[in-house]
Parts: sequence; structure tokens; C-alpha cells
Amino acid sequence: MKIGFSTLSCPDWSWTDIYSMAKDFKFDGIEIRGLGNEIFSVKAQPFTEAQLPNTISKLQSLGLEIPCLSSGACLKFKDKYQEAEDEIKAYAQLASKLGSSYIRILGDLEPTPGGEVDDDYIVETLKKLVPIAEEYNVTLLVETNGVYSDTARLAGVLDRVKNRKVAALWDMHHPYRYNNEAPETTVANLGEYIKYIQVKDSVMREDGTVEYRIMGTGDIPVKRMIEALDTINYNGYIS
Repeated sequence: MKIGFSTLSCPDWSWTDIYSMAKDFKFDGIEIRGLGNEIFSVKAQPFTEAQLPNTISKLQSLGLEIPCLSSGACLKFKDKYQEAEDEIKAYAQLASKLGSSYIRILGDLEPTPGGEVDDDYIVETLKKLVPIAEEYNVTLLVETNGVYSDTARLAGVLDRVKNRKVAALWDMHHPYRYNNEAPETTVANLGEYIKYIQVKDSVMREDGTVEYRIMGTGDIPVKRMIEALDTINYNGYIS
């Protein structure tokens, strides 16, 4: 497996700080979810047309890569399809230039399940996005959040799309925390659809809300999750 981290965790850091820390602590890659005040990474200064060649050169010199661009595109809103498509296409174009394999997208908006999501519409929409993924040679990863923290439901959607350019991003936290899924169940449900991993730790407060914590200080069973991944010989990123 390879180890990365998300820029979402260090919003106050400069790009220089980010890649320097990645190199110093021997990370393999950096997942991009905004930089500084710019959450739409395509517009962040290191990825502008003028600076992109320098960014690529610096990463290569440090032996680092950007495996995944995490977009904020959410597919559940039928009246905002074009906005989501435009965002995904912009990320796909950037991913192609960076050599990034994956783009994180959302089927539901929030980490917790709430409200309705039309699975038929999500399937239809993902199929419409496949040509973009194929053109720029990226894979769209639907995160296990919201209603899709029920990974059997997400697997059902992916089965119906049935395209190698659409797969799953297992956020280890959400299915366990919000759907009470055992890690073994998640891996059995999603199997080879799992192409990228995000991990975080937390505990439940007495009022029923989540308190995120530094890795190892919460009660998310990360070790069991890694062991479950071993059963499918996962060798991708954990971010």
C-alpha cells in the first residue's frame, strides 16, 4: 500500500510546506482537496497554466505524486447537473496533466445519511460522465458517504453502471460510523470497486454527534479495516 494525506487537513499551509512535509515524512503522494482559501483546486496557484510545469517538475524531483483530486461535485441534485459535469471535466483535465488516476465525486452531499437520493438518477448521471473519464484517462470514484455509507447500496449503483472508469472511494469512517458496517462487510460489498482509501478517526459524543480525533485516539477499527483490505490484495493508496 501507499500512504498519502489530504490537503483538506492543512488549509493554512503553503504549497511549499505541503510538499516539503510530504517528502520529509516519506509520504508517497498528496491528495488535493483545495489549497489555502481556494477549495476549487483547478484555480489554485500551483495548478494554473503558468505554474503547472514547475509544480510537476518539483513533484517528480521529490518522488511524489498526486494520486487523487477530490472534487466537490455532488450528483444528487438534478437541477445542478451541468455545474457538476463542468467541475468534473475541469478536474479531469487537470488530472490528465498531472498524471493523477482518480477524481473523487459524491453521490450524496453530507457524511451522514439524510434526505433522499435517486439511485436511478445517479446511475444515469454516472453513465453520462463516463466519456469524460475515458477522454482524460481518469477513474471517477464515488465516495462512501451519506446514503452510500450503505455500501451494498453503492455496490448496486456501480453494478448497474458497469464501467471500469467508475469505481468506489472507501472513506473508512462513514460506513462504520453511520451504517454500523463491519469492515469485512464493506470489503465484501465493494470488493474490487475499491480503488482509493480515506481514513480518519473519531468517537461519538454523548449527544450523538461525531468528534473527529487524531488517528489512533478514536475508536474506528483501522487495524481490522486494513486486515479486511488484505483479503482482496489492495495495494493502492490510504490517505
